[in-house]
Amino acid sequence: MFGQLSAFVNGNMFCGIFGEELMVRLPDAEIAVVKKQGGRDFEPVAGHKMGGYIIVPGDWRAKPAPAHALVKKALAHARAMPAKTAKTKAPAKKTAKR
Repeated sequence: MFGQLSAFVNGNMFCGIFGEELMVRLPDAEIAVVKKQGGRDFEPVAGHKMGGYIIVPGDWRAKPAPAHALVKKALAHARAMPAKTAKTKAPAKKTAKR
């Protein structure tokens, strides 16, 4: 996803790397808590927030324990979501020969 590493469960993305940052998918109540700790909305394109995702605050590589806990919460949240089903492809349109 976004040319970076991402983790999925049942077809739902729950965390990933975006540049140097770690983003996770959490319920709104958890997002509010993470924002109070310095997290911010995930915007892969400036001005276009991706709802349900948040950037993990701080240096998550140097202090992985808080980030690890958020990834576990994100996994549990995504597991509780309905599994995504494969989209059916429409049959190819036939073109008339001339």
